Amino acid sequence: MLTWLNDHKRLVAAASDGDSDREVLTILTADGSAPAQPLPGLDVGRVVDLEVAPTRDTVALANHRNELQLVDLSGETPSMGQLDRSPYGRIEGMAWSFDSRWLAYGFPDTAQTTAIKLGQIESGETTFATRPVLRDTRPAFDPEGKYLYFIGQRDFDPVYDELHFDLGFPKGSRPFAITLRKDLDNPFIPRPKPPESQEVAALKKAEAEEGPPAPPRIEIELDGITDRVLAFPVNEGRYGRIEGIKGKALFSTYPIEGARGRARNEDDRPARGVLESYELETQKQDRLADGLSDFWIGRDGKTLLYQAGDRLRVLKAGEKAPEKKDDKPSRESGWIDLGRVKVSIQPAAEWKQMFQEAWRLQREQFWTEDLSGIDWDAVHRLYRPLVDRVTTRSEFSDLLWELQGELGTSHAYEMGGEYRPGPNYRQGFLGVDWEFDRDASE
Repeated sequence: MLTWLNDHKRLVAAASDGDSDREVLTILTADGSAPAQPLPGLDVGRVVDLEVAPTRDTVALANHRNELQLVDLSGETPSMGQLDRSPYGRIEGMAWSFDSRWLAYGFPDTAQTTAIKLGQIESGETTFATRPVLRDTRPAFDPEGKYLYFIGQRDFDPVYDELHFDLGFPKGSRPFAITLRKDLDNPFIPRPKPPESQEVAALKKAEAEEGPPAPPRIEIELDGITDRVLAFPVNEGRYGRIEGIKGKALFSTYPIEGARGRARNEDDRPARGVLESYELETQKQDRLADGLSDFWIGRDGKTLLYQAGDRLRVLKAGEKAPEKKDDKPSRESGWIDLGRVKVSIQPAAEWKQMFQEAWRLQREQFWTEDLSGIDWDAVHRLYRPLVDRVTTRSEFSDLLWELQGELGTSHAYEMGGEYRPGPNYRQGFLGVDWEFDRDASE
């Protein structure tokens, strides 16, 4: 897990090697001009999400222990403090306000529900921003500091099954907005405005294309905030992510699909998502791009990157994708030529790291803390020397199967990897056709 720091010269990563028994937060330089700076004094756990504050060297990270930690990298000695922890599940999505004074995040508040919470960085206080029906996740701030967006499972419109008598909820979610102050009006109620001259429209467009101004100081009135949740006037569906840009909210939707023939690995699934926008001033919903897997907005609020299967494309945030049929990499199309990326891999070193990580994941994630009485450290000492004798990727897979087999449990698998798959033989049927003989049964 890797992301840029604000000087655009350094990166922060949660990394592990073939020797460490835990992940370590590490500072890297993009050009390799300085050696990596590991921070072993910070017990970050296994990091599952990582977000850098927009205006300061503070990193918010969520880990496998359901903790939300803040890491301050500004001093000579980095420090870390816990902002929150859920007893029910992992933090689901984090979003910094554009002035870095607030952090919004999805917080499992019961075993069945997830709420949006707000953390005030200076005081360390946390407050519930929603009262969930089921799951409120994926928070995102409006860059002008007026709204906090999120995806909520709050719609109950049952659909009859076509094949048997039953009802289900195949959609159930939609985007929502929270007004951050009491004096803000409902953004989804149209309001009349005087006609605008072409000169004024051109001036507004020029201002929008200028460099990003200093982020406004975001003031949030916490009193009564859970009562200021407003649903976007869009259809319920299966929504993935929502992001805010100036004057608009962008969100992704995905079709309802069957499970037959669906790839187990999400990276291998067809990209069938849709990117849409909702303009607050005109109350207009627009379709921007088709065939995406996910999308992200740059910290400048003006650049959008979306993934389509194993491809990446850069567009101007809020604008439609070019309609040209040419999908070759170029500045005009926005497609990135990933063929130019060269990665050097040392298989022996990679296998050591993979073995160490697989062993550590079981230690930290097994369903019971004592690993069913198995001495997992002794298992590590038994199998670790064999990694040095592995010569192929398939041999390494066999080793992982043996390692996890020591646990004697189900749902402990090894899948995927860069090795030649064996032949896939489907299970056959009986080689006879049965026919009921009524006379023989009498």
